[in-house]
Amino acid sequence: MVHKPKSWMENWDDVTPGKLVFPPDSKKYFDKEANEAIIRNLQPRPVDLRFTQCNRTKECYTYYINYHRCMNLKGNSEDCKLFKALYEDICPQTTIEKWDTWVAEGRYPNNLKY
Repeated sequence: MVHKPKSWMENWDDVTPGKLVFPPDSKKYFDKEANEAIIRNLQPRPVDLRFTQCNRTKECYTYYINYHRCMNLKGNSEDCKLFKALYEDICPQTTIEKWDTWVAEGRYPNNLKY
């Protein structure tokens, strides 16, 4: 028996788990005022001239390390939230989950204690 993969619409919950602000069947999904209120709260990622290429892997890796080093230095600080927001914006979710597992197991391939 050949397994036929689901189309992306059938698999929508797997693609964006918890990422939608409003579910597509909600009236607020098409409400212009509700969507504009959310857009006003969004902040653009600052430009980092160290990373000018299209490949974001190194940028993702650097911000992930910076976040963990900041947490080790300052504890649960407001300053560290920027790094977390940056790596969550750039890094694929599967990569973040893999790295979090490695950190928990103590086998992350870089020094996170600065």
